[in-house]
Amino acid sequence: MGNWQRNNEDLLQAAIEYYRIWMEDNKVYLPKMTPMTFIDKKYGAQIRKSLGLPPNHRLLRVGEEALDQGLVKFESFRPTEKFTEKYKKQILALSPKDLPDQFKLYIQEPEPNDIKINLEIPIEDWLKIEMPEGGGYRRNPFKNKIDLMRENLIRYLGLEEGDPEHGDFKIDTTFFVTNVHEWVKKFDKIIKPEIKKLPSGKSIKAIKLGIKESDGKVNIKMSFTSGHRFSDKRNVREDIMELLTQKYGYSLDNISID
Repeated sequence: MGNWQRNNEDLLQAAIEYYRIWMEDNKVYLPKMTPMTFIDKKYGAQIRKSLGLPPNHRLLRVGEEALDQGLVKFESFRPTEKFTEKYKKQILALSPKDLPDQFKLYIQEPEPNDIKINLEIPIEDWLKIEMPEGGGYRRNPFKNKIDLMRENLIRYLGLEEGDPEHGDFKIDTTFFVTNVHEWVKKFDKIIKPEIKKLPSGKSIKAIKLGIKESDGKVNIKMSFTSGHRFSDKRNVREDIMELLTQKYGYSLDNISID
């Protein structure tokens, strides 16, 4: 029995099966080809009530609730053996070989055929990487590497993408920056005071930092004292860009300054 990726067809099937179970339990016997519209009109409100649903909920919602409560279960065709254990050597051969040592690649399979390829990059290293352009926008070259690994697994090992409960494969690739907490402390204790000491920093009232760990984007947002000029904002931005690139070696591809 499995946890299917539910579509409308499966939910409808689950609803019809729960109707059959409820009618059997309640000793309701009707001819085999009784129209569903008749059954739903006559018994639908009682059936929905048995699931804790209002009488006007759609049939698909009935199927969803029956599955959630474990009253209807589909057969699973998911294998018992994990793919990553069976094909360790092949997976290793298809893994990217040119990742820096401080980058961590994790290949996990919490359940058979549900594969997750995770790449973790320390934020200090991440901020120094320049993003090459591709398709009209800048692309993460290391995310590209694990996406290519995913494609190679599918191509060379003949994997069929789909629902693991059908016996197919689901392969997700994710990228995260790590050591964010330590870098934020560095920013607050070292970089922020340096920004405020810049010649143009006198007009800065406050600095806030935002970081998205899922894509490594850093946002430096400032508020200014009353009476500041528009040119002050421009000068501060330019000075911060110079500080981050010249002193810390950061690329600005993943840093925005507002």
